[in-house]
Amino acid sequence: MDGAPTAQPPAAAAPSEVGLPAATPWQPGLMAQMATAAAEVVAGKSLLVSEQSVRHYLEEEEEEEEEEEEEEEEEEEEEEEEEEEEEEEEEEEEKRGGERNQQK
Repeated sequence: MDGAPTAQPPAAAAPSEVGLPAATPWQPGLMAQMATAAAEVVAGKSLLVSEQSVRHYLEEEEEEEEEEEEEEEEEEEEEEEEEEEEEEEEEEEEKRGGERNQQK
């Protein structure tokens, strides 16, 4: 170092010189507030997604229940039809039996 002046890095511009407000005591907390707000937004989106997922799940459950009810109703109708057919067959057999007795 022969005494020549060394290059100094330029001084950082003050915030007010670049159009930013001067530092205030609340600004350190501002970052925490922004982080909290961002977390709330993310959580809100997560809740929205969760709500949509729950709605979708509930809709599927409701559709499945409706299908099961329809199947049960169809089964009941089939059973009723079978019972009616059996009753008709029994009545026909009784009529045939009565006719046979009369013929004898």
